[in-house]
Amino acid sequence: MLKTRQQVMDRLDAVDLPRQIRRAIEAGNVELLGGFDTPSRGRELIVKVTSPISGKSYYLSIQEKMVWLTIAPNWNNWIGEDSDNPIIRGDNPQVYKILKKKVFDKGGLAP
Repeated sequence: MLKTRQQVMDRLDAVDLPRQIRRAIEAGNVELLGGFDTPSRGRELIVKVTSPISGKSYYLSIQEKMVWLTIAPNWNNWIGEDSDNPIIRGDNPQVYKILKKKVFDKGGLAP
């Protein structure tokens, strides 16, 4: 798993992304949502990239060798609350902890 924010950004730079996502990354509109453990793909990091022009947000799932566009994170799978690793916790762990609780309170469904 990637260990620093710079490694995450380097990984995003190394892949061919759509132009609007690339522009949003270059503008610095990147929020690291942290680590997720999904039943189908295992552990991954999810990054939210927001276009400064349209305001549209894109979610990118990142593993060591792959990056792909995803619909939205399932906060039920967020694993940052018990981690000391800032990459796994993400940029706003207190907010993410609340989102995870909301999902749990709804019976595991995404908000």
